[in-house]
Amino acid sequence: MKKLNLKRIALLARNDDWGRGTVTAFQDRLKELGATVVSAELYNPGEKDFYTYLTKINAQKPDGIAVVEFSAPAAAIVKQMSELSVSARRLGSDGPITDAFIKIAGPLAEGIPLVVRYSDTADTPRNRKFVAAYRALRDGDYPDQYAAGVYDSINIQADAIKRANSVDPAKIREALRQTDYVGIAGSRFRFDENQQAIPKIFVAVVKDGKRVIVEEIDTTGTQY
Repeated sequence: MKKLNLKRIALLARNDDWGRGTVTAFQDRLKELGATVVSAELYNPGEKDFYTYLTKINAQKPDGIAVVEFSAPAAAIVKQMSELSVSARRLGSDGPITDAFIKIAGPLAEGIPLVVRYSDTADTPRNRKFVAAYRALRDGDYPDQYAAGVYDSINIQADAIKRANSVDPAKIREALRQTDYVGIAGSRFRFDENQQAIPKIFVAVVKDGKRVIVEEIDTTGTQY
């Protein structure tokens, strides 16, 4: 709405808890911002033919189409949008952020904005070390937010065990409540009264086959 000036949005999502929940969240927030959700289509996971959905969406003349899906299916949707000459701006959720999506979609991935929790381009000493170690271990592949998430998660637990000076679950749990950990991308992890951590997020755009960070968003005080 504010950065891309898109007013009429269509949503295309997989029909599961994640897809439905994301659609509901998008609809509510877009309405608050004054946008119009022209269509919200759900399909069953495993479907490969999206032409009917896209034809129906395209008839509504949206400015942008937000796809709520993972790597390969999201790439298939983007390709079918191109085949149907859908001119609406392609938008991603936090699903199609992987190297696999970018590789499968090819040039059609270019310019798609994505919400990510991590980027291998984060300029911190720990991240540079992590990326180098990961690439050495994975034949030159770059880590994504899932790899970084596991790494930070293990370190948060190890830090709690160290501070608890114990392997007793109750003591570790209490130590976890007191967590104040800075992740490899610079996010600060602290848990609220509901044991929810809300690290910073980044907006990335696919450029030349890579996720390029264009905005960093501080989530301090954000309600989960």
